[in-house]
Amino acid sequence: MPKNEIPQHALTTKQAARHLGVSESLLEKLRVYTPKKSPPFIRIGRAIRYRPADLDVWASAQSASRE
Repeated sequence: MPKNEIPQHALTTKQAARHLGVSESLLEKLRVYTPKKSPPFIRIGRAIRYRPADLDVWASAQSASRE
């Protein structure tokens, strides 16, 4: 896959929010204001995409840190 090509299985912010059960706004705020706390994402130009596996790992880490 070329460097600038977004994987077909990658999710938009809206789809990622639905996948995680959170608002799009939360993902956007995490990405902009606290990038270290944000789920990993891919940026190609202005497009932001999330890999489902990365979201699952991130969500598990969030749950574990709250216990």
